[in-house]
Parts: sequence; structure tokens; C-alpha cells
Amino acid sequence: MIRILFWLCALLCASQSFAYVRTTAQDGSPIRWLEREIYWFLHESGTQYLPFTELEPAARASFETWNAVECSDFLFHYEGTTDDDHVGYLISGENANVVRFVPADQWDNDSEIAGLTTVTYCLEKQGRLCPFVGRILDSDMELNESFHFTTSSTEPQFDIQNTITHEVGHILGLEHAPDPESTMFASAPYGELSKRSLSQDDIDGICAIYPKGVPDPEAPSYENDGCSLTRNPRLPCWMLACFLLLPLGLRKSPRPFSLPPSKRPFI
Repeated sequence: MIRILFWLCALLCASQSFAYVRTTAQDGSPIRWLEREIYWFLHESGTQYLPFTELEPAARASFETWNAVECSDFLFHYEGTTDDDHVGYLISGENANVVRFVPADQWDNDSEIAGLTTVTYCLEKQGRLCPFVGRILDSDMELNESFHFTTSSTEPQFDIQNTITHEVGHILGLEHAPDPESTMFASAPYGELSKRSLSQDDIDGICAIYPKGVPDPEAPSYENDGCSLTRNPRLPCWMLACFLLLPLGLRKSPRPFSLPPSKRPFI
């Protein structure tokens, strides 16, 4: 009887365990950046709800939360502001990883979505630009101004650092997690601040994708090319020409960071 109870307890405990979830390409390959240092921009238009002097530190703190994970050497670098409105990867032209706020009357996604991160990645292994399926090439974050963003836990408002920290996880290649305590959990109530800090599942996720001191096994060598892919916005022309033949995938988080039915505001 004791043995039966022991196994029953083990099964119940296992059913309550959680783990990070990785975003995958259509063939099941997990997506990830080839680089370990990525540059991002904040759109100069800011948001109607916060002065830029409050918005900028909050946004930077969200990225720094992921930078602070000790078992990973992935780093985000803030490059300042931009007026770039483009979402997605440009085959010819400069690309930038941008965080921007979209006015409610210009939001063309589900009105109940507070944040949407679009990640462009390789669908096929081809050439030096796509050395593996799932290589992330670009990522852009859009935040819906139908929601009232703030830098506090005031209801019925939404903390901007809480929201952006979640969306940065998608930039890294993490999908929504089943653990309600995780930063990558898919929904947030009014005034929530807990997603400002990472759970152990979130930490395990970034460290599994970008382990400290362990180079990507599929990284090509650029020793003789005299070029660098560190700054995603500026790719050499020859790489862009090769890229014309490459299929791309887009990751738009399904119903990302939406409210649970009982906590959704009137739109």
C-alpha cells in the first residue's frame, strides 16, 4: 500500500512539473540566433502613455533582465532610437530589431493582443546566411496601444517592463510556457509585475539555447571574409543576393500575452 501511494505521489508530482518551450520551424527544428550579441532599437515615437524618460529605462531593463542570466553569454545591446517602421526582414536594404508602439487605430491584429513579436528565420539550410534551419535573421516587437501601459502595478493598466520582458523571450526563441509563474506564460492580469523577473524555467531555456562558453555547433567560419554578422541591420550585399533564393519563415506568437477571459478589458 505504501509503495502504491509512493508511485501515485510521483505521478501527481510529475504532472505538476513545468519546463520551458522552444519555438520551432515547420520541420520541428528549434529556432535560434547564430550570433550571441544582438542590437536593438526603440522607436522614436514612444507611447502616448509614458514620457520617453520613463519608457526608455523600462524597456532597457527588460532586455537587461535576460542579459543578467549567468549561465548564458547571449547579450542584447541597445542602439538608441530609430524611425524605422518596417516589421520583418528586408531582402534588400537595412534591417533593424525594433520595439515600437502601434496606435489602436493602426493595430491590425487581434485587439485582445497586447504585444506581438515577429521573428524571421531560415526555413532551409542554404549558403552562409542560412547555415541551419531555424536561424533567426530579424525580430520586431509591436505593442498595442489599446492597452494602457505604465511603469507600475496600477490597475487597470499594464506594466511595460513586465510586457516587454515576456516578448524578449520570444526574440530569443522561446515559446509560451505552461508554468503560470514563468515570464513566458501566455497571459497577464492588470498590474502584474512578476514577469519582470525570470523563473527557473526561463533561465533554463536561455541557457539551453545559448549556453555560456559553448559556441553554436553549426556556426560557419568567416575568418577569411572580412565581414561580420554581429550587427543584424547591416548585411553585406553578396549575402543579400544569395538570400533572394532562400525561403523564410515568420514566427508571430499566437494570441501572445493576451488576457485571461476574466481579466480582459472592454475594447
